[in-house]
Amino acid sequence: MKPWGSSPEVPPTLKHKRGEVCFMKKKILSLIVLVTVSSAMVFAFFPDVPKHHWAYEYVYKLWERGIFIGYPDKTFKGDRCITRYEAATAVSRLLDFIEEKVVGAKIEDLVTVVNGIALRTGELTRDVMKLKSSLEDLKAKIGDLEKALDEQSEEFSGKIEDVEKEVESLKKKVSEIELNLSGTISSLLDVAEKTMEVDSLKEDLAKLEQSLQEVKAKLDDVEATLGKKADLSFVKEAVGNVGKALEELKQTVLIHDKDILKLYENSATLEKDIAAVKSEIKKVESELEVKIEGVSNRLYAESKRVDALTNSVDELGNKIVELTFAYR
Repeated sequence: MKPWGSSPEVPPTLKHKRGEVCFMKKKILSLIVLVTVSSAMVFAFFPDVPKHHWAYEYVYKLWERGIFIGYPDKTFKGDRCITRYEAATAVSRLLDFIEEKVVGAKIEDLVTVVNGIALRTGELTRDVMKLKSSLEDLKAKIGDLEKALDEQSEEFSGKIEDVEKEVESLKKKVSEIELNLSGTISSLLDVAEKTMEVDSLKEDLAKLEQSLQEVKAKLDDVEATLGKKADLSFVKEAVGNVGKALEELKQTVLIHDKDILKLYENSATLEKDIAAVKSEIKKVESELEVKIEGVSNRLYAESKRVDALTNSVDELGNKIVELTFAYR
């Protein structure tokens, strides 16, 4: 007995290869199913299957899909037993339908998805490579910044040491000036004492001059009274000695005056030097504060840049991790 319908059976060689995903096979199966379905749709539904039959919908669905196509007389013969040949033909058409309509569509969708994944994987790979390159650049920049910071720190350390040495030198100068000033003050005190002595000597000198004038006046009175030249050589000698003593006292007073003047001049010079040194110390302290503040600001700015670069590196690392998981 003939199998159902007149469509050709699928060759055994194609049945053994049905599980393989092959482009040519799908094309051939598509053509076979298309021809089968087209030939089935040309004929009307089985006239011997009444619409009120309980299996009408099932038979119609199988006929519509080209799995059951009926006998040459276009009947279904639902009460007749099916043969192995007819079963093989129906099962083969069912497998063709599944491969073409179900599995084929799924395979195409899967191929589309795989292609999309491959494309996305390529994009992710390029993104990862770019991120790795950016990460290497950032690492290089961080290395350069750390090197620059080290160099600047060494430079600033040297400058700070120089300034500290200058400050120490100025402190020594101030100490020396204070020591000299202390000696000068002591000398001024001595001069003050000597000045008091000179003033006392001046008073004594004035008294002696006054006494000398009185003695001269008395001598003149004596000479006038006697009216003759008396031997007053001893008196004149005494007066001459007193005059010499007075002259020596004048010279001593003059010398002390000069010493006092020099001490006053030295004191004024020292005061000027002290004022100049104090001004220089204030200037150096101001410059040192400005330099230290500048160094602190620069170090703070550089630390901020390093923190920003570190954050960028962390973000890139996180992106690389995310892309790595996405790639997997």
